[in-house]
Amino acid sequence: MKPEEKAERYRQWKASKETAEPLMKPVAEEDKPPLPEEPEMSDAEAVRRQRNREQYPDIAAFYDDCRRYFGADVAIIDLKEVKPPANP
Repeated sequence: MKPEEKAERYRQWKASKETAEPLMKPVAEEDKPPLPEEPEMSDAEAVRRQRNREQYPDIAAFYDDCRRYFGADVAIIDLKEVKPPANP
């Protein structure tokens, strides 16, 4: 396949991807299931959790969604930032 053909196929793929509907649509806040109750914890643990929530609000929101859909005992083991590939 010639480089021009590859470039043209890529342009076609990119155009089709931009016009395609997303696989998942956002869930409205009122349609989400309720959050499970927080487990009992010490005051020091509650303060530590609150500080973490203030420092990392996007992670806290993700954790709440995980708890909402998978239960109160869900655990997030590891989070890694994935960097997008450099544009050629």
